[in-house]
Formats: sequence, C-alpha cells, structure tokens
Amino acid sequence: MEHTKGPWMMSHQDPWASKAIIFDESMPEGRKARLMKKIAEVEITNVNIIDTEGLANAHLIAAAPDLLEAAEKAARGAHHPACPIATGKGQTTVTHDDCTCHVGIARTAIEKAKPIC
Repeated sequence: MEHTKGPWMMSHQDPWASKAIIFDESMPEGRKARLMKKIAEVEITNVNIIDTEGLANAHLIAAAPDLLEAAEKAARGAHHPACPIATGKGQTTVTHDDCTCHVGIARTAIEKAKPIC
C-alpha cells in the first residue's frame, strides 16, 4: 500500500468555510483546477466558530509527506551517543527495540504511517 506522493497542500481561503481540504499539489500547473486529488477533508468549524484544533490537524495532515520523509532520513541516521544501541551497555544483546533516541522514535512513526498489509 502506497500513499499519494507529496507535496500536499491545504485549501482554506474562506474564513467561514466549514472544512479544510487537503489535496495533492503534484499536478501540472495547467491541470490543477480540474484534476486535484483530494487527500482528506477536515471539519474546522463548530457552530460557526473556527475550530483551531481542527485547523491545526489539517495543517499536520498536509505536512504528512514531508514529515514522513524527515522520519525516514532520521531513521537512517546515527544513534544518539547515550542511546543503548550506540553504547551497547546494559544488555548482552541490544536490539532496535531498545533504542531510546530519535532513530527509534522515527522508526515507530514510520511503522504507524506505513502499515504492513
């Protein structure tokens, strides 16, 4: 299973719109208006009051491809010097499950974003 490649953008021009639309921005410029692929729709108003949490969620969803790319790069990086993987201390066999630094956090985020089907 693959996600729609980025970049993704959020459309929310009208301050009274009830939803923010996240769409695929990778279309050729002249075709965007007709062929934009909708990725997600997020409710951003509650009884005509802007839901700042909903708006923040829409921004986070729009940034997802960039965040996934950053996590993938971090997961390939060097472990923090204090991480059990880097030190090898405390256990006879150190596995990636023992990682406590940014590499382990990035791998966990990637597993959430890319479930095995």
